[in-house]
Amino acid sequence: MKSGCVEMAYEIFKIMPEKNIVSWTTMISGYVEAGLYREAMNLFHEMQVLGIEPDKVALASIISACANLAELNQGIWIHAYIEKKKVQIDPILGCVLIDMYAKCGDVNEALEVFKKVDKKGVSVWTAMIDGLAIHGRGREALDLFHQMQKRVKPNSITFTAILTACSHGGLINQGKSIFKSMKSLHNLNPSIEHYGCMVDLFGRAGFLEEAEELIEKMPMKPNAAIWGALLNACQLHRNIKIGKKFGTDLIEMDPSHGGRYIQLMNINALEGEWGEAVKVRHKMKERGVLKIPGLSLIRLNGITHEFIAGDVTHPRINEINRMCDQIMERLKQEGYDYKCKMGDLLLE
Repeated sequence: MKSGCVEMAYEIFKIMPEKNIVSWTTMISGYVEAGLYREAMNLFHEMQVLGIEPDKVALASIISACANLAELNQGIWIHAYIEKKKVQIDPILGCVLIDMYAKCGDVNEALEVFKKVDKKGVSVWTAMIDGLAIHGRGREALDLFHQMQKRVKPNSITFTAILTACSHGGLINQGKSIFKSMKSLHNLNPSIEHYGCMVDLFGRAGFLEEAEELIEKMPMKPNAAIWGALLNACQLHRNIKIGKKFGTDLIEMDPSHGGRYIQLMNINALEGEWGEAVKVRHKMKERGVLKIPGLSLIRLNGITHEFIAGDVTHPRINEINRMCDQIMERLKQEGYDYKCKMGDLLLE
């Protein structure tokens, strides 16, 4: 399993004459670590049918699978099972439950779990801060971070979570202060991930020159993710100058990433330079680079609906399009200037 041969591990698992809780848990955990969440869920259900009670490790693994599959109902059932069996929610179970509820959209329930965890270590605090961050509840995350510092010392992962919260919440000054405190108060050297959070923070707020200056002063060489964050901001705020300056370099730095080409094409399109956009498209085709379409999932009344960018095969696509038109009209009425050029759509 540790060597990555999950299929072979499962074949051995199947022919085992006797399977105990350790073997079941090992197989389920292996599936989750390999990103085979559906397979982990199926094996967990098989274990239940056979009347084998899962241990804490198996429960933690399957809750993690629920989080990655957005299976909120299944996650709720497992949480209820934990409470019914009077399984103590230790920091590990607390973390995965908080993460599951947050990723599945129920951040309020994540907060309830957080409150009930008795011994809140750094991982529990960090999971809750991260959950608030991904829901754009930056100020709540910030309050929680300040509470945490009175009880537990934050680690580098905590700082990634709180800087993300500041970025999503538009908390520029707070983010800058926290970033500086990493070294001055906590003796932690910011990693490239933390610099990436700061570039995203400045970029989302439209402070592109500040983002560029920070990149130039980084003690390590910026990677493609850093430049990608800056390019995203350039597209968002229509800063053509900086976008064109770094767009070509980013493609050469990350030539197999289709999204990098799309970013530069859209920036050229914003400038009306269709010829340059076409050249980038040709380069993308010549190199055999594919753009993986965006995908989103929503679970409604027990049914998971999957939406892929450009796909019009959903049976209720006409209703969906009408609703999108109504939303855009409402945004315009509220003063949101939505400038969508045909080029943006074609290049996606």
